[in-house]
Amino acid sequence: MLAAIADVAAGLPAVCYLLAYGRLGLFVQVDGREGRSRRGLEDAADLQERALAAFAQDRLPPPGRLVVADSFVGVRRWRWTGDPPDGGLEGLAGALDWLADPVVRA
Repeated sequence: MLAAIADVAAGLPAVCYLLAYGRLGLFVQVDGREGRSRRGLEDAADLQERALAAFAQDRLPPPGRLVVADSFVGVRRWRWTGDPPDGGLEGLAGALDWLADPVVRA
């Protein structure tokens, strides 16, 4: 896991949270201005917790990986590389919804 604060534009800081652990890849960049990063980081922590619990409880069929990229200045995507593959353009929110879907638990 790597966490950092970096400027993405002149005077626009971003908090970067990068995690590659087992079958989870989580690449999140949230607005680093005071008071704006909390929600995005909470969503990233929630997704990390839910995904790792789902893997540990064998609720997601192997093989497959969950990869999420979510940036407040650009790309928002998520992808399940397993069988059947799935994905979307909603980034963290879409991946959280997908993990909550009863089909995933089957």
